Amino acid sequence: LSDEHLLSVLSQLQLSLKKLQETNDELSKEIESTTDAGDLKLFEETIEENKVVIENQQKRLTTLESELKIRGFPRELEQGMYL
Repeated sequence: LSDEHLLSVLSQLQLSLKKLQETNDELSKEIESTTDAGDLKLFEETIEENKVVIENQQKRLTTLESELKIRGFPRELEQGMYL
């Protein structure tokens, strides 16, 4: 895979992780205010599923960062500049 492709995937993963965390934060707020047992269960299950996805994506992100460092991108990765 080209460097550009890896950087693109890295950027996509970062955005996905951000969105998943934002979703979990919103669902946590909803859990505090909901009185519906069905909604509560759905929100809790969704948060747990998202946590699994977050963990898997963080592993992929770490692997991609390692590969990019091997390819000579350590300065950009340390500064958080991917594109």
